[in-house]
Amino acid sequence: MTEFWLSFHGRIPRRSFWLGILALMVVDFVAHLGLIALLGSAAYDAANRESFLLKLVDLVVTSPLLWPMAALFLKRIHDFGQGWVLFSLIAGVVVLFVGLDLVGAEVPAYGAGLVFLVLWIAVGATRGMAGANQYGPDPLEQRA
Repeated sequence: MTEFWLSFHGRIPRRSFWLGILALMVVDFVAHLGLIALLGSAAYDAANRESFLLKLVDLVVTSPLLWPMAALFLKRIHDFGQGWVLFSLIAGVVVLFVGLDLVGAEVPAYGAGLVFLVLWIAVGATRGMAGANQYGPDPLEQRA
């Protein structure tokens, strides 16, 4: 199980990717709600948007989820024969989105978020290569 969440080696099928991402999203959502409850009125600004404090504390609290998220993305990318170049592009878009969101540049942040969403769906929906590739054996053949 540690290999699934923490390793950057090998391949995972689409189903494992989506289930892993769903689990991480649930943890992130629960942490976010907990922070809102903890911060109370400081969680939102005068315009009723998430405050900089909430965004910053949320980023710090949920940063341990970045490693397993990155591991899932890279192994999924490996499944269709791609590697660090595509992963770096996706990571760059995420960093851009988070940075723009933190500084309050909402419209550009939404654009970066939309690009990430498209890449995320593409990574999760793209069929893996049949048979072994340079990143390991076909994960679907291993199940059979």
